[in-house]
Amino acid sequence: MLRLSWSKVMSSRLLGAAIVSIIAVQPAQAAIPLDYALYTLGNYNEQGGSRIGGAVAVAGDAHITSATIGANLGSDRNGTAVVAVGGTVQYDNASLSHGNVVYGAGNASGQYTQASTPNGSFVQGNALDFARTNAGLLGLSASYGSTAATGSFSSQWGSAALTGGTGVGTDVFSVTTGDLGGIYALRLIGTAGSKAIINVSGSTFGGYFSFDRGNYAVSDVTFNFVDAQSVGLNGVTLAGSILAPLANVVQQGGLIGGSVVARNYTSGGATIGGDGRFEVADYAAGAVPEPATWAMLITGFGMVGSAMRRRRTVFVVA
Repeated sequence: MLRLSWSKVMSSRLLGAAIVSIIAVQPAQAAIPLDYALYTLGNYNEQGGSRIGGAVAVAGDAHITSATIGANLGSDRNGTAVVAVGGTVQYDNASLSHGNVVYGAGNASGQYTQASTPNGSFVQGNALDFARTNAGLLGLSASYGSTAATGSFSSQWGSAALTGGTGVGTDVFSVTTGDLGGIYALRLIGTAGSKAIINVSGSTFGGYFSFDRGNYAVSDVTFNFVDAQSVGLNGVTLAGSILAPLANVVQQGGLIGGSVVARNYTSGGATIGGDGRFEVADYAAGAVPEPATWAMLITGFGMVGSAMRRRRTVFVVA
C-alpha cells in the first residue's frame, strides 16, 4: 500500500482551497424580466383573428395573418422590437401600431399585404439572444417543477380547489394533466399578494374548465406544464400565464390573461392579455471570473507551487 507524505496532502488542500474560493466568489445568476406576452422557443403560426396585448418574440419562424399585436402598448415602444423573430417572418394583413418588426433570417411578407408599421418599420437584425433566453426558460420550468408542493389539490364531483397558505408567499401546487382533464371548474384559494405556481405533469393536455384565481393577481399565477409535449387550450379562459417550453401549444379562441411560453404556438381567434412576466436566469452572468477572482486563483496556485518546491513528494511503502 502507498501513502502520500504530509507535504503532498497539504499541497492538495491548498489547491482545493483555491478552487473553492473561486466558486464562492462567483456572482449569482442574474434574473432578467422576459417582457413578452408571447414567446416561442420554436415557431409561431397565427391562423387569423387573434389579439395579443403585448410584444411577441419567436426564436424560429413566424407566420402571422390578420392578428393584432401590441394592442395594449403605447408610443413609448416606438423604436423597439415589438415583434422579434429569430428566423423568417411572414406578417400580412395587419397593422402594428407601435414599434418595429425585427427578423433574423428573412422577410417573406407579401409585397402588397405586408403588415403596416405606422410608427416603426421592418428591420433585419438580432433583437434578442434567443439561445440564451431559451436556456433560461427551460431552466425556469425545470426549477419550478422540482420545487416541492406547499399547497394541496382536492376534487369532488368535477369541481376542484387548489388551497395555498394563510400567509403571503409562494404557493406551489402539483397536479397532473389527468387531474385537470377530469374537472369542469378549478378554484384557487390563498392569500392576496401571494404567488401561485401550478406544476402540471403529463405529456398531453386538452380540455376545458372554468378557472377562478381567487385572491391572486393575474400576473402572479403560472401554470407550468413541466414535461408536456402537447397542450390544447380550446375556448379556455385562464387568469394566469402558461409556461410550456417543451410543448406544442394550440389555442383556438379563449383568453390567457397572462403570458404564454411555448415550444411552438398555433392560434386562431385567441386572446393573450400579456399581464404576466417571467424572471429568467441570465446564464451568461458570472461566466467569466472577475479580476480579483483571477488574482485569488493565481495566489492559490502559487502557494501550492511553493509548498511543492520546498518538499519533494515522498511515497512510503507500508
